[in-house]
Amino acid sequence: LMEGRYTAVARWLHWSVAILVAVQIGLGIAADQREWEAARPLIALHVQLGLVLLGLVRRRIAWRLRQPPPKLPDSLSLSHRQLARYVHRSLYALLLALPISGYALWMWLGERTRFLGGPLIP
Repeated sequence: LMEGRYTAVARWLHWSVAILVAVQIGLGIAADQREWEAARPLIALHVQLGLVLLGLVRRRIAWRLRQPPPKLPDSLSLSHRQLARYVHRSLYALLLALPISGYALWMWLGERTRFLGGPLIP
C-alpha cells in the first residue's frame, strides 16, 4: 500500500512502542483484578514502563519529523489520505497523553517508585 519503505529506525520504534503498549494493557488489566496492596507492584511497573513508553514516543515523533514517511499511493483519494494523516496524528496524541496522564495520577496519589531499579521517582 505504501510507496517506498519506512527506515529501519522507524520500524524499530514502531514495533517497540506497539509491544510496550500491549504489555501496558496487560499490566493494567492484571492490576485491576487485584486488591490495591497486591496490585501495587504491577502498577509501579506499569508506571515505570509508561515513562519508557513516553521516551520512545518522543523519539519516534522526533524521528518522524526528521525522516518523513513514505508517500501514500496516488490511488488513494484525497479524503482517505487526509483521514490517514488525522488518524496517525490522533494516535501520536494518545501515545503522549496516556503516559503523561498516568504519571500525573501516580503523583496525585502520592506514590513513589524506583525507575527501573535506579533513581526514586515521585
